[in-house]
Amino acid sequence: MIFRSPYPTLEFPEQTDYTSFVLEGASTRSERPALIDSASGHTYSFGELVAAVHGLAAGLAARGIGRGDVVALYLPNMAEYAVVFHGVCAAGATNTTVNPLYTPGELAGQL
Repeated sequence: MIFRSPYPTLEFPEQTDYTSFVLEGASTRSERPALIDSASGHTYSFGELVAAVHGLAAGLAARGIGRGDVVALYLPNMAEYAVVFHGVCAAGATNTTVNPLYTPGELAGQL
């Protein structure tokens, strides 16, 4: 069965990278919650999210990670996942997401 959203199709500008698109307008909502971890209750405001994403991107770039590199995300479902995902994108690298429940053989196969 196919489910269709009741909402209009999201327009994504071709010239914009994914992270810039997601964080667009964050500066106007810098104090509002952007991510809330339901398990821990930890909240990232939009301002904190942007700072964390750019900080991680700068750290990755300082270590030579950028366009053409692939970074494996081996994290459980938590707020920091979004920080790391977008930090990798902002650095120009590509994410490959790894299920943290993979067996060692499955992990080795993907990597």
